[in-house]
Amino acid sequence: MQDVLDALRSGFSSVRREMTRFRGELVVVKSQAASTLRRVDGLAAAADRREPVNGVVLERLGKLDNAFQDLRERMARAPVAASTGDDAGADSVALVAKIKVRKIDRAP
Repeated sequence: MQDVLDALRSGFSSVRREMTRFRGELVVVKSQAASTLRRVDGLAAAADRREPVNGVVLERLGKLDNAFQDLRERMARAPVAASTGDDAGADSVALVAKIKVRKIDRAP
């Protein structure tokens, strides 16, 4: 009978040690989970703060795309001048000079 009691005492002692070890591991896991949760919350908050900026960028890109689309439509509607030799080249040079003068006149 004494042997059975000693075996039970030893068994229960072993179970208590294992329970204590598991509690310690649980505390470590809980603290790591809390730390990870804080980090994830910080990342989510940072992403939320950046989201409106992303919306502004996307809005500007949309406006830029519309401007390019309008330019494409204008280019498609513009008449294409037929090349007639040297006169076409001279006209192009005169047109570029005229545009430069207008740009300089409008400069602030």
